[in-house]
Amino acid sequence: MDSHLARARALVEQAPSNVAGLLSLFAEPGLPGDTPLARLRWILKITASDLPGMQMGLFPADDSGLREELADGRFYQDPNYWARFIKPEQRRTKQMGHFLTAAGLRLNRWPALVKLNLIVGHEKIGDRLFFTFARQFLQATARDRRRFLAAVAADRAGDEGRREALLSAIFHSAREALPDPRRIGNSLADLRLSVKGWRLAEEIERGDLATRAAVAAWLRREVYDPARTRAAARTPR
Repeated sequence: MDSHLARARALVEQAPSNVAGLLSLFAEPGLPGDTPLARLRWILKITASDLPGMQMGLFPADDSGLREELADGRFYQDPNYWARFIKPEQRRTKQMGHFLTAAGLRLNRWPALVKLNLIVGHEKIGDRLFFTFARQFLQATARDRRRFLAAVAADRAGDEGRREALLSAIFHSAREALPDPRRIGNSLADLRLSVKGWRLAEEIERGDLATRAAVAAWLRREVYDPARTRAAARTPR
């Protein structure tokens, strides 16, 4: 395990972006897990955080390699959004962790209500409020859960307009993010990314992505922007 973890760290560090690092973790032949599902479970194991269900380990804190519509780092840097409310050293994002958390929750054996409340509630109350975790969980409604699953189906079908309408209804705004200290860390980009993470795990588990090469092709098609290297993603706009 130690040698495999060391190799995984090296692959991520050497990659030009976090998504490129994830692609390498799926492609590398010597790592645990020959099938897509086994490899994904191993990746979830080595990225697990102390808090159950969270996958914030291994990858650097940025949104590199993700398409702009799935990235939220710009809101942490923009004084018109969250930068005005938080210290410079706190202006960072962990979007790869967010993506893998959604994938991990899809595979988790917890009740669907729990998994979906965690995903949806996270975008309805900011990350920096008192008793945040419990308050976020309790904010999600049955309608929100239905909307999220419908957004997953719409995204799979390529119906971006319906996906956006459903996610905007969950977020209670068609804006990408809100300049509100109570909504720091909440964005439509996050909801889109949760949809993608949920879909990845679902399609791997169902066998729709039957090889690790198919997973890599899916990632390139659905989430990857090779131009958004780590240097580019960390440059304030």
